[in-house]
Amino acid sequence: MLIHILFHKLNLAKEAIYLTIDPSGEEEFVVFARQVIIACSSLCRAK
Repeated sequence: MLIHILFHKLNLAKEAIYLTIDPSGEEEFVVFARQVIIACSSLCRAK
C-alpha cells in the first residue's frame, strides 16, 4: 500500500517535471530528473 502511494507521488512528480520543461536550457536537469524517476520506479517494482 505504501509503495503504491509512493509510486503515485512519483507519477505526479513526473508530470510536474514534464510540465515545467523550460526550452531555455533546463534539458540537463530534465534528463537527470527522468533518470531519478526511472530508478525510483525500478526500485518500487523490485519491492
